[in-house]
Amino acid sequence: MKIALNTGIGLAGCGKGTNAPLLDAAFGKKLYTIGTGELCRAEIAAKTPLGIKIEPIYNAGGLIDDEDIMTMVIQNMQPTDTNLDGVVRKISQAREMGKVVNGFSEEFRLEIQQLIYYYDIPSALARERMLDRKRDGETAAVIEKRLNIALKNNDQILEYYYKLGTPILTLDATKDIVGNLINRNERIKKIGGYIAGHGFGPNAYRIR
Repeated sequence: MKIALNTGIGLAGCGKGTNAPLLDAAFGKKLYTIGTGELCRAEIAAKTPLGIKIEPIYNAGGLIDDEDIMTMVIQNMQPTDTNLDGVVRKISQAREMGKVVNGFSEEFRLEIQQLIYYYDIPSALARERMLDRKRDGETAAVIEKRLNIALKNNDQILEYYYKLGTPILTLDATKDIVGNLINRNERIKKIGGYIAGHGFGPNAYRIR
């Protein structure tokens, strides 16, 4: 059985969580979503041992340990079309996620087709959006830390997936992503539920 695994990569505030389900609907798929930010907040609110461990790191804008992130992902994975939101955020997570995908594929006898949504957005606009949506306890310093981590890591992650040959769909996150794609049908075609013809290949993404 074939399933889709779509991974959103971009700065915080780029619209990964908002746009992923809209993109799914626009292209005729409804995907199950694993959002690690939501999972972290749920663990913290429930005061589980994991929540107590990760709370200070999360509240400070840091990256949760790979082992803890992968534990949450594995516990929530299902043998169905899936969106990943909030993982991967560094190159080591990309490698660990590859191991998870391979193991899951073998366990359930699945052919997992991966696609990267890269949300391209200037850091100034991402910062502005994050400041507008600030959650409880989220300070400007925490927001800046999260942005800087993503700016440091995203290009390495994209390079990693590009070398693996994973399709990367670059999205202009400054605009109405879904509307912009739908209105440019000449650049989009559906192949088995996937999107092609929109920046795949050597120029699949732009290094800032």
